[in-house]
Amino acid sequence: MSFLKVFDDLPDDGTRVGFFNQQLDDYRGRKTPKQKNRPAFGWHQMFRELREKRPVLQMSLPPRVKGAEPTQMFVFSRWHDVIDILRQDEIFTVRPYARAMDPSVGPFMLARDGVCPVRDEKSDMLSVLSSEDELTISAIAREASRSALQKTGGRIDLVKEVSRIVPVRVVQNYFGFPSSEDASSTLAQMLRWSRATQHDMFRNFTGDKKVHATNVRAGEDMRVHLRRSLGEILHGARPLGSDAVSRLIRRAQADRDFIELDRLVSNVCGFLVGAVETSSQAIVQIVDYLLREVPDAIEKETIEAANADDNRRLVPIVWETLRFNPVSTVLLRQVAKDYVLNSYSERYVIGDDDAGLKKQNRKRIAELKASHRRIIQGNEKTTIPKGSYVIAAIGSAMFDEEKFPRADEFLTSSPEREDCNYFHFGWGAHKCLGEISGRIIVTETVKQILQVDGLKLFPGEAGEINFGKPPKGRLKGPFPEKYVVGIK
Repeated sequence: MSFLKVFDDLPDDGTRVGFFNQQLDDYRGRKTPKQKNRPAFGWHQMFRELREKRPVLQMSLPPRVKGAEPTQMFVFSRWHDVIDILRQDEIFTVRPYARAMDPSVGPFMLARDGVCPVRDEKSDMLSVLSSEDELTISAIAREASRSALQKTGGRIDLVKEVSRIVPVRVVQNYFGFPSSEDASSTLAQMLRWSRATQHDMFRNFTGDKKVHATNVRAGEDMRVHLRRSLGEILHGARPLGSDAVSRLIRRAQADRDFIELDRLVSNVCGFLVGAVETSSQAIVQIVDYLLREVPDAIEKETIEAANADDNRRLVPIVWETLRFNPVSTVLLRQVAKDYVLNSYSERYVIGDDDAGLKKQNRKRIAELKASHRRIIQGNEKTTIPKGSYVIAAIGSAMFDEEKFPRADEFLTSSPEREDCNYFHFGWGAHKCLGEISGRIIVTETVKQILQVDGLKLFPGEAGEINFGKPPKGRLKGPFPEKYVVGIK
């Protein structure tokens, strides 16, 4: 039974979209709900089939207004096609995210495309985040991890006590997110704000109104706190430090045109929104996959590298592990204007000025044209209409044999695995602002966890990552909520 056979037999009234979404919840389809007697495939098998047989999958979303035309959705599953989408941000826009971001944290760069003042603020933020800070970030993450892991009693909940706490400490002590006088209250607030905003902005797949309302309240509360705290720093009531916020404020004090307070507040909100839940999920999924799925030799090598504090060996293993168990397999975009898709990627066609080479490789070119056809139902050209949604399947792209040779094998050496080909932090204009800190938070925390004596999985559901209550029609909730492992 193939995914496409089942998919094509379903009505195109939103049922196909639901079936597609269900496969995204598990790598192998072992846990995807088998609703209405339909088989489960999992995202790995589904995307493999799409890359080979239908690199652009088309389906319809049900209309929001009765009698209106359904909105089209297109899924791109090959590496180069995903890159094409992410690099053309004025055509494939991030508008869908603005509905959740703007009423919560205010107009924000991650929901803007093209040239505009809000979008330009990304360069301002990057100007105060330097690769020279790597040792500082690493020290904060290491100290926070070690402190959290000083637990005895034979078990520890890595989500509650480690993977959510470490990113918060980096947001506080490196980014400079201001704290209130009550440290425990600040921690609880930050965790609540980060979860509520990240949930609606990036994981509210069903458009749940309660989730949206919780996000808006959290964003409003966060902005009130930051407006007061940052205002005090700007006017000298609080001292400046060496953190990123202090650097921004020094620039603002020196240049009144640099950034106004409300824009500063929105961007500092972004430090918290983007750092905690994604890092936490990456940490626990990497640890779980290493303990549960990889061959014993790789697990042994990883633990040896962690104990030796050998990042040269550990880092490639960490990111390869996340390829098999990623935080997200898809990115959503909306089409700003009609886009014509040719039947095969022009990059595979050798030009007329290379006539000799073209003749010599005629057979190979024919094979490439055939294997990289992007036809939908046999059309020579396909127009993706303005307003359609596009899914850039980054999880699929990281198994495209063109960029990941022997894709189903766990490999960590170049040229089989080049760091620039991964999509763990996105790609293009909207690549993660906190990539440097994110890499360090995840790697350092995983390292400290793997150094714990007697680290082990518990059998059955007790030893699995608990994602909380799932929305209707899905297997998982938005984030890992609990992950208990055994320790000495």
